[in-house]
Amino acid sequence: MWFPHPAFVEDMIHMGCYIQVNASSVMGKYGFGISHFTRKLLKKELVHFVATDAHDTGRRAPELADCRSFVERKFGEDYAKALFLVNPANVIRNQMID
Repeated sequence: MWFPHPAFVEDMIHMGCYIQVNASSVMGKYGFGISHFTRKLLKKELVHFVATDAHDTGRRAPELADCRSFVERKFGEDYAKALFLVNPANVIRNQMID
């Protein structure tokens, strides 16, 4: 789902939604507009998960390791740990995410 402005994402979070973005979107594989918007969400800490829609190891390969490194450098180690480890683990354990 695409939201034209971070305020819409904030509204969804206030309604109880968790937000997931695609690693390729973060890394700019879908163009500047998507990357800019996704990074704006990350900067505002409006993202709960970073995942991949990888279909193979070639053309649409997962970029989670590179993306995690980028997120750590740009947005902090704690936030990266939450996005890539803590929050997904909480979902698996059926626990709430902070």
